[in-house]
Amino acid sequence: EMTDAGSASLKISCENALTGKSTTLSAVGFLGCARALCQQVPSSELWGATIAESAFVESWVETAASTLVPVIQGGKSDPVFKAAVEEFAERLEAHLSSKKEKYLVGANPTAADVCCSVWLLLAGKKSSAGALPAQTSDWCSAIAHHPLVKSIVESAKESAPAPSTSTGSSSGEFADNAIVQKLNEFGIPHTVYAHKLSKSADELVSNVPIPDGDSHTKNIFFKDKKNGLFLLVV
Repeated sequence: EMTDAGSASLKISCENALTGKSTTLSAVGFLGCARALCQQVPSSELWGATIAESAFVESWVETAASTLVPVIQGGKSDPVFKAAVEEFAERLEAHLSSKKEKYLVGANPTAADVCCSVWLLLAGKKSSAGALPAQTSDWCSAIAHHPLVKSIVESAKESAPAPSTSTGSSSGEFADNAIVQKLNEFGIPHTVYAHKLSKSADELVSNVPIPDGDSHTKNIFFKDKKNGLFLLVV
């Protein structure tokens, strides 16, 4: 969804069919939302197949979000916006022309291709920018018709929830939590677990099942002779 400031926010809620426990992942900003969605299905490699590729994907998405999204949200045609879109298209053209592969990062389409192509087409229309360079135009068409991208779009349509008629808060029960607010502010993907009061680490492990590979933490609070306070998380 869009925030009042024109940014994007994302909330994914999942329920464990075996335990009945719910988990929630939140993200803010176009970059944070794109990253969070891609990381839900690592096998898709939409955020890159390697650490190096992931860094390039993030760079392209971040640049496109800061350059093209303001044009899309601008509300009117503007010479400055038009120039920004055309300059971005030329940058894409130079990059695509210098690679053997036909995608921005690696040999397969990634979130960089999806975000950049969609935002470029929308920004170009909004700003009345000139025609796209030849290779960039072919690239946009290839991305739109790629089987992986089409399957993602179809899956999104099928899984989209029906419009809610609830009058409750859309921010979730943890919206006022200071830690959650900071994680959202910095676009850090995270999972929130709702559980009953657990007075010991053993109770926490029992009350809050987590995915294999993850681990619970234990907080130990120290106070020294000089009244210094220390929180140790293990």
